[in-house]
Amino acid sequence: MPPVLPADNKKSVLYNAGSEDPHFPPAAFDAMAATIGGPAQKKLFEDSHHQLMLFATEPFFAALQEFCLNAAK
Repeated sequence: MPPVLPADNKKSVLYNAGSEDPHFPPAAFDAMAATIGGPAQKKLFEDSHHQLMLFATEPFFAALQEFCLNAAK
């Protein structure tokens, strides 16, 4: 059991997914982001599959860096 349930979350969350990910289709991506209580951002990487940090390295880390810099404000 997590210390804070997703619905009770107050912190920013970034959800990342590849548009061609067979394990995490866009419908699951949207459903998961809808359950979070705090501000949720979604980043869909077109023509990408699973394991974004390995196969979409530069755009994935650019999105992560942007999210972290903005969340710290």
